[in-house]
Amino acid sequence: MLSFLARLRALACFALLFWGAWLNAAVGAPIEAPSVKKKTDLYRNPSLWDEHPRLIIATVATLVLQSLLIVGLVIRRSKWSRAENALRESEARFRMMADTAPVMVWMSGADMLCNFFNKPWLEFTGRTMEQELGNGWSEGVYAEDLQHCLEIYVSSFKARRPFTMEYRLRRANGEYRWVLDTGVPRYSPESGFAGYIGSCLDITERKQAELQLQHQRDELAHLSRVTTLGEMTAALAHELNQPLGAIHSNAEAAEILLQRNALDLDELRAILSDIRQDGWRAGEVIHRMRSLLKRHRFKMEIIEVKGLLGALGGLLQAVVISRKARLRTEVAPALPSVWGDTVQLQQVLLNLILNALDAMIECPMGEREVVVHALPCTMGGVTVSVSDQGTGFCKEQLARLFEPFFTTKKQGMGIGLSICQTIIEAHGGQLTAENNSDRGATLRFTLPPATTKRSFLHDA
Repeated sequence: MLSFLARLRALACFALLFWGAWLNAAVGAPIEAPSVKKKTDLYRNPSLWDEHPRLIIATVATLVLQSLLIVGLVIRRSKWSRAENALRESEARFRMMADTAPVMVWMSGADMLCNFFNKPWLEFTGRTMEQELGNGWSEGVYAEDLQHCLEIYVSSFKARRPFTMEYRLRRANGEYRWVLDTGVPRYSPESGFAGYIGSCLDITERKQAELQLQHQRDELAHLSRVTTLGEMTAALAHELNQPLGAIHSNAEAAEILLQRNALDLDELRAILSDIRQDGWRAGEVIHRMRSLLKRHRFKMEIIEVKGLLGALGGLLQAVVISRKARLRTEVAPALPSVWGDTVQLQQVLLNLILNALDAMIECPMGEREVVVHALPCTMGGVTVSVSDQGTGFCKEQLARLFEPFFTTKKQGMGIGLSICQTIIEAHGGQLTAENNSDRGATLRFTLPPATTKRSFLHDA
């Protein structure tokens, strides 16, 4: 408005100066009466134009300019009025659409503070608009979810990028419901970045279905572990018999030693030390078996891959010896930690290594070797591969290898690799199989690094 008036005033001043110069040139000389014959000389009173021509022209010009200025202001005001009416209508339409939308809608300004919530949001929370404005909405977020929720919101806001997050929001009746919140930055033509607009969906039923599905997967994984340990029964019994037999022999030796008149305390201490070590060995075998046999809920934690492979090697030692094979583990130095479930990852490795041993049952004893590699992944995380020296897979077997109830063994159930694939995918990785260039096959899976922790994916 001010700029428009300034332009009109400048135009008026320029016009006045131009007309003033023109008048000086046109009427600067004194006005002389027209020449007439001496005989007909008449006297005439000077008119107003004759006396004040410049003043009249200046006055008319001023009136014209003022009229133009008034007309311009009226036109400008009319445009502003139409723009204001259009803006009010647009806001009214937006509020009507937002209030009738089947989702909860919110908006925030460039200062990160929320400045609008639609009717479904207010009905869901049972609070007023004044209570929710600013950071008031965060009072309804579940306490354990609030920190993660704010971290995602603030980091996305500063980066001006869309975000999606899941958290629990308190309903009007006090019940906490899972919601999926999606926000995108919004911009205005005048001021640029104007804040965020987002929507929330109630996904409680979906989360319950996911938990139920996860429970069924856990039960199926437990069944697979029990079946796998059943196949290892003979080898595990042999591994337990060794320390138990040694304990029995050492106990008999101690009894004989105690019957002597001259008691050798050093020898007795050595026998007791052997008994203690053998008891610890037997306890470790039982502990590993129990950890695999008991029912287990999916629980993500930071895992060191080297320690994971080392613990599994102790459990498989007896099985490898009974199969007259070798198990070689190669772990790259400075491997990053991964984010996963220890028991289920052990189950995957156990299944892959046992399958590799089964694949070499017809190979000469000197060629039965299983190699486990753990290397850093190019995209972050860790890649673990299990290779054997067996016969490999034909093209049809490779295409159907991870299908449920498909097996290449004569007495196989066909659920082991399918469960392994489900476990790895639940960890955000991928399980693949391929034939080696010379002989045998390699099954490989990836695990994401611990830095890609995804909260709220599973309810621990």
